[in-house]
Amino acid sequence: RLTLGLAPSAPVEPEARPLVDDVSLEIEPTEVLTAKAVASRLELAETRDQIHDSESGLALARQNLLPQLDLNLSWSKLGFGPTYGDANQASDSRWNLSVSSSYPLERSSDRANRAIAELDLAARKRALAQREQEVEADVRAAVRSLERLRKSIDLQRKSVEFSSQQLRLASLRYQRGLASNFDVIDAEGSLVSARTALVGLLTDFHV
Repeated sequence: RLTLGLAPSAPVEPEARPLVDDVSLEIEPTEVLTAKAVASRLELAETRDQIHDSESGLALARQNLLPQLDLNLSWSKLGFGPTYGDANQASDSRWNLSVSSSYPLERSSDRANRAIAELDLAARKRALAQREQEVEADVRAAVRSLERLRKSIDLQRKSVEFSSQQLRLASLRYQRGLASNFDVIDAEGSLVSARTALVGLLTDFHV
């Protein structure tokens, strides 16, 4: 559920299907499978979001190092007179627009914050590259596992066939008095073990 990005209560029961002997599974090229895994794996999506957050933090840290720039707009009214009313009527109104800038000399804290943000972003990018390599390794390991299971299934089928022949031979020898029933039981046990191993390999392959 965690790999698929589902809730803990989400149903993930696999669909019931009969166990068939067919192992002719068409596998896409490893590059295609790797691209699908890189695009859909939840941990990679989370790491990309963390990189985006780190880029936003670095942009903010760099912005804090810029000089402060202020745009000031003011309106004033100036007049003279013996009374307040006369002064207000004779007043001269004007708009004032000014630009001011300041840059403090002590910016060691802001510079340290920018350096930390740059290190954090670089670390998260390295983590993303490492996780992408791990996902690619998982895909390649899965493909190799499928090929290995195919070969193991072929060998195990031969083992089942050989065990069946051994059982037939032991039965004939027992019927003719050339062997005891212990030989037949031993051959039956070998056949059951071979069939059980084949079922296990087929199950692993389909899973």
